[in-house]
Amino acid sequence: MISFFGHLSILCGLAVALLGAAASLLAQPANQPTWALWGRRAAFLVLGVVAFATGLMILALVTHDFSVKYVSDVGSRSTPLYYTVISLWAALEGSILFWALVLSCYTALFLSLMRDRFAELQAYATGVLLLISAFFLFVIAFPGNPFALVSPAAPAAGCPADGCGPNPLLQNHPMMGLHPPLLYLGYVGLSVPYAIAMASLLCGSTSPEVLRLIRRWALVPWIFLSLGITAGMWWSYAVLGWGGYWSWDPVENASVMPWLVTTAFLHSLQVQERRRMLKTWTMSLIVAAWLLSIFGTFLTRSGVLQSVHSFTQTAIGPVFLAFFGFFLLASAALLVARSRDLGVAGTLDATICRETAFLVNNLLLVAITFTILLGTIFPLLAEAVQGSQLSVGAPYFNHIAVPIGFALLFLMGIGPALPWGAARLSELQYRLLGPVIAGVGVVFVLLAIGVRGIGPLVTFGLAAFVLVVTVSSMGADVGSRRSNTGETWLGAGRRLVRANPRRYGGYLAHVGVILAVIGIAASQAYVLRTSATLVPGQTVSVGGYTVRYLGFEPRRESNRMVLQANLSASRANQDLGRLTPSLNYYATVQQPVVTPAVLEQPWDMVTGVVQGRNPLPDLAQLVHGRNPFEDLYVVLQGIDTQNASTHNSRRPILLQVMVNPMVGFIWLGGFLLGLGGAAALLPARQRRRVSAVVPELRVHAEEVTA
Repeated sequence: MISFFGHLSILCGLAVALLGAAASLLAQPANQPTWALWGRRAAFLVLGVVAFATGLMILALVTHDFSVKYVSDVGSRSTPLYYTVISLWAALEGSILFWALVLSCYTALFLSLMRDRFAELQAYATGVLLLISAFFLFVIAFPGNPFALVSPAAPAAGCPADGCGPNPLLQNHPMMGLHPPLLYLGYVGLSVPYAIAMASLLCGSTSPEVLRLIRRWALVPWIFLSLGITAGMWWSYAVLGWGGYWSWDPVENASVMPWLVTTAFLHSLQVQERRRMLKTWTMSLIVAAWLLSIFGTFLTRSGVLQSVHSFTQTAIGPVFLAFFGFFLLASAALLVARSRDLGVAGTLDATICRETAFLVNNLLLVAITFTILLGTIFPLLAEAVQGSQLSVGAPYFNHIAVPIGFALLFLMGIGPALPWGAARLSELQYRLLGPVIAGVGVVFVLLAIGVRGIGPLVTFGLAAFVLVVTVSSMGADVGSRRSNTGETWLGAGRRLVRANPRRYGGYLAHVGVILAVIGIAASQAYVLRTSATLVPGQTVSVGGYTVRYLGFEPRRESNRMVLQANLSASRANQDLGRLTPSLNYYATVQQPVVTPAVLEQPWDMVTGVVQGRNPLPDLAQLVHGRNPFEDLYVVLQGIDTQNASTHNSRRPILLQVMVNPMVGFIWLGGFLLGLGGAAALLPARQRRRVSAVVPELRVHAEEVTA
């Protein structure tokens, strides 16, 4: 019954989406306002139908209804309930269903918030969103039907009697309940600003109000992409057991490309708003961001590229490629047709100005995106042309990304220091002197204490330069307001943030980028590692840490066999607690899945306080040389299970031990990046209320809200 009603609901949703898209897109040309109303109703009906189908699928998973194909493929009675529910997005068909659910939620939210504003634009945008929904519902209904009937009801061929369960990597850590949904909210959310952009071109309205509307709806998925990418890096670091967090995997690349282009759009839009420039370029960027999200979906779900994230070869690849090609050509044709209307209203007044910095920033972001795109699809191109399979490794991406990253970091410091319009050289020198001294000073201090490496030193110097520019810009704003109002530093800062959350949210996001860059540079350049074979009682040391092997412990869980090593860690004769890395064996795979043990600093200090542990001993260890910003990372690489005569407590193990400095800065930076984006979404306090205390403040309010 679940199979029948699930498939029927998807077919109904497909019909409603197609009818609603047609009604919405034709309402204005046919001069039929009621058709637009029916289009709105269709969008909410699609949400209800897709939510019903998703609920049926979750019910089928939880009740282990093997008559449903998707449950037959990924379901298992031995899988814990949490992983059973989130296996909704663990494989191809379920992930497409979840995509359709998120898209219908976004569409309904967009229409609810818009109400009666921009009636003509809203109708076209609704039509575009329903057209996209119709495509995904078509995929679910036909080539990727998760509700296909399995008779007799049984797990898929080759699976145990209880079922295969989801991919072991997806049931090995609770983070899989967070990382994929965040990325989906980012990927799918880009459909809304794309639809608004297409609607504005269709109805010929690209007013500043419309561009601000696109910006707000682009910022939402940008926040989710920022958090989703960070969560994915953490998952790779804490779960996969290789000690890293970014490998230039094709699907990792596919997630970061829309983020880069959306970042370029958000910066380009500031130039357009301020100087009435780059409108065609700005619209092209948001279109490209959405197209890249669809391209990433194609890579993930077609199986054309080998990746830890990708699914097996499927029949929906050509369908996705055709969909991508159609919207690529349609979007390009519409942009070309409306290029004269978009026009170029403003020009650069000088070479050295903030507009130039933003333009160069855009070009660099697009350049690095194109480089990543080329490296990602090159194996496909090589196979199509030569018939041979080639791969593009991390060195290619690093050789391109690192110098462009340096340039982008430098522009993050230069941009806020430059004025709009022509810059006076004397004023620019005054603004940049302090940050330059700070950056150079940091480099010399690091050299003096023994830090080496050109790349990391340049990174730390640039980070200090950008941080001082950012902090001094905020301090100058607060100081100016205090001089006009007599407010306290805290009061002046709070009111400035309320007056212009967009500006100060951007500053916070920049701080997040700085921290993440510092963490990446330090952890890549100064990681320490060693391997050792140990028997109980033996130790291995690296970076001042000592890890002692206490014993081996096997245990059976509902969905796996866990072989766990019990370790103790210490530094400078101070006990740091127990570590339990493990090898996890699942019935459906031959190779074990690694779970590393990570002592994260200073996170473990914080959790210790929450758990009631006295923090003073932890802090006292700083005197003995303990770095509060490094992780002790231990991987259990092997256990001697061949010699049956050896008791469990005496079995030798192979450990890899790493000390990764400042990795936590990456997670903190990603969080601040998302927090800064969320702050920038807040509505600004009315300018007249900011300047009400003293009449002279009106000029100042104009400056801080620019």
